[in-house]
Amino acid sequence: AISVRHLKIQLPGADKTPKIGDLTVEQALAQVSSFKGSSALGEAVFIKAACMTCHTVSPDQTPKGPYLGSIANIYRRDELAKAILEPNASIAQGFASHILTLKDNRVLMGFITKESADQVTLRDMASQEHIITKSDISQRNSLPTSMMPPGLMNAFTIKEFASILDYIESLSN
Repeated sequence: AISVRHLKIQLPGADKTPKIGDLTVEQALAQVSSFKGSSALGEAVFIKAACMTCHTVSPDQTPKGPYLGSIANIYRRDELAKAILEPNASIAQGFASHILTLKDNRVLMGFITKESADQVTLRDMASQEHIITKSDISQRNSLPTSMMPPGLMNAFTIKEFASILDYIESLSN
């Protein structure tokens, strides 16, 4: 028989740490900075929070948003925590969101992955690459905010948030 322990899931009521949504960002950052979770639980939280909708963790996955497989080699734990809690504070280079309105009224949103004098390649959140001739674009805007919405961790506890950080850090080992 498979137990909750084998699935690396927390027992209901076992986690007494506060929910992120009940804390200020500063309080959450202070509490999670020294809290050690479990990378296995973090992987479960990563899945539950649907992080893989926009992020990849393995080099063999088709790129979407920022790659997290080696992110902990670039950013410290407190920087990762802040980026998750306040995604609009800083947008990773190359991941500004662009909205292209085409002359046929189609609207595409995503990241510009390549640009030449006459074409733009845009990758959407479904990992689809769109090669658009610039003369087909009627309007081009970049969003001042991240595609990652704030508040994604609000329903999770400090232990779960610490665990997702542990999971992300374990990817870089």
